Amino acid sequence: MARTFLTLSFLAFAAVASAQDREINIVDAPEMVALADTRTALVDKASNLTSEQTTQVKDVYLKVERQMAAIHLRLDSAEPKMRQEDKERDLAGQYANWDKWTNDQLSHILSEDQMTKWLAANK
Repeated sequence: MARTFLTLSFLAFAAVASAQDREINIVDAPEMVALADTRTALVDKASNLTSEQTTQVKDVYLKVERQMAAIHLRLDSAEPKMRQEDKERDLAGQYANWDKWTNDQLSHILSEDQMTKWLAANK
């Protein structure tokens, strides 16, 4: 139930965020791909991913990077300009939501044993 609620809340947030400003176009920057690769490697190290799982996990982390880039762009282009402290406060809640969403997505990709190992390593 909680997993479904988290997934639905993420999808609702993504839909609202994407509907707000159609002119924001996120391109996979090399830094975004590098972060997704790094995070995927951490999951692989902890839980020994198959090649198919590696691709799926990287896709999850690329989605996170794209959404966070969109959020950063929206906050940076807000009128009136947001103070840095306000941006950081807004982002702090987002990071917690993204961690929950990411773990939910990984739980559909990883086996139960792999997920247990990942959660233990990710504390």
